[in-house]
Amino acid sequence: MLLAVPVAFLLVSCAKQGYPGGGPRDVTPPAVVSMHPASATTHFSARTFRINFDEFIVLNDADNNIIVSPPVRPKPQYSVKGKSLVVQLPDTLQPGVTYLFQMHGAVADFTEGNRIGPLEYAFSTGALIDSLSLQGRVVDAYLDKPYGKTVTVMLYRHTADSLWSDSTVTLSPPSYVARCNADGTFRFNYMADGLYRIVAIDDADRNLRYNGNEAVASLDTLLRPVHIPAGAAAPPDTSRPGLTLRISCDSSQIVQRVTKSDFVAPGRIVVATAGPMQQPRLLCDDSLVWRLTPGADTLHIWMRRPGCNSTVLRLCDASGLDDTLKLQLRKKTSARRRQADAAPADAEPSFALHFQFGQTAGVFDTLSLTSVNPVVHSSDTALQLLNLADSVRTSLPLRFDSLGLRARIDTVLSAGCKYQLTVPAGALVDLWGGKNAELTASVDIQGEERYGNIFLTCQGPLPPNTVVQLTDEQGRVRLSQPWPDSIPRIAFKNLSPGKYRIQAFGDLDSNGRWTPGSYWLHRQPEPVYRFEKTFDVRENWDIEETWQMLR
Repeated sequence: MLLAVPVAFLLVSCAKQGYPGGGPRDVTPPAVVSMHPASATTHFSARTFRINFDEFIVLNDADNNIIVSPPVRPKPQYSVKGKSLVVQLPDTLQPGVTYLFQMHGAVADFTEGNRIGPLEYAFSTGALIDSLSLQGRVVDAYLDKPYGKTVTVMLYRHTADSLWSDSTVTLSPPSYVARCNADGTFRFNYMADGLYRIVAIDDADRNLRYNGNEAVASLDTLLRPVHIPAGAAAPPDTSRPGLTLRISCDSSQIVQRVTKSDFVAPGRIVVATAGPMQQPRLLCDDSLVWRLTPGADTLHIWMRRPGCNSTVLRLCDASGLDDTLKLQLRKKTSARRRQADAAPADAEPSFALHFQFGQTAGVFDTLSLTSVNPVVHSSDTALQLLNLADSVRTSLPLRFDSLGLRARIDTVLSAGCKYQLTVPAGALVDLWGGKNAELTASVDIQGEERYGNIFLTCQGPLPPNTVVQLTDEQGRVRLSQPWPDSIPRIAFKNLSPGKYRIQAFGDLDSNGRWTPGSYWLHRQPEPVYRFEKTFDVRENWDIEETWQMLR
């Protein structure tokens, strides 16, 4: 009989977990029943506090999802006792200080894992509890969208005797800390009156320190918190309407280092770095050819020595990078070994080419092809051009750039015609004496009537040094060009049918590209402006719009 009691209890407990009637899944998170001591208690001297819920709970990464402000070291200890969250406090709390615990999805119900929304618990170790607030939002400086849930906003109190320097954010904990919500908004509550410096970082390592490689946003002006009634929006601040921090990652502050260096094939090497290389130099006993990718963070290297499978390179750049790389071709995998064994023993080495166009191209487009290896010789009949309408065949030379990697197809193609382009096998020779494999493709040449145009007139002044960009729906830049003050109307012509967006930025440093902010240089990100409409471009159609960029 004594054994029957725990068995019966187990059966009842298990029965509570399911839904015998096939009812809907529980999606309601736990609700707070009580707090002990009560939130906003003054003269707080307890070593623990407890938050009681209406159902059994579990914790979800409490150390990261519970934000304590001001930060406390050592960290509080969190535990669950049935339906209660118990917080064990360290003995390092300061007298006369208001502490706030902000919980962001740290508590969930036991059965379904429904997380509770934002929850706060505050207390004061003094006679008064601070009650001021400061709120705002953090957005991606380039995309003007929320940056992510790992963004942490930090406040540093400014007093007459405070020893503030830019390095404070790398060395000292903040006075207050808050985590951004999914929409980029943040709010500090239970603050003391005073002036504060504000810094936001993408604090992925959660150490409340700026490490120089993280995205960062800051203001040089000091902020003062205000009284915001519970549930009310912040009062308007005419000096700083809708406090917004524009966060960006300054690639010039990234600690430059080599992140990848490998032979990808005999004689071919790829070297990648953490940030863009600045005026890279390669020192090597072997003769070589190299190309820097548009992002400036990857080098493609071709060794002139035939069959080269090991070498020593020294890579330097203007940022201070200086790294010696000892490289050796890795042994073939089983798949590569089988592929090599299947090739005829007397087969000549070959290399691939790629046409840089699709099935259609505009009569105004410049067609080109690229080679995976540098080309050192091209025959006068390297390109065979066949007009499929009248079967007229033409032979043309291919003239490659200085690296031997790209060639333009210099001929006039007629609108409304379809062509077949062929590079015969062996028409090109690379720097190791290898000959190209045959490449064939067809292309329809479209007349201007198959495309559309966008004309945009700026109403009012333009930002300084405006650069305007056309992007696709995914935000990829398709065209980029300066927009001089003297030309109020700009055109994007001969666009393939589809949807486009237009954006612009103030190129304040005149380098032709958008420049992020720099915490150390006290430089804000270059301003970005986005036209609110999406352009639906159609064939043989002009779109006229007016844009008031500066409001």
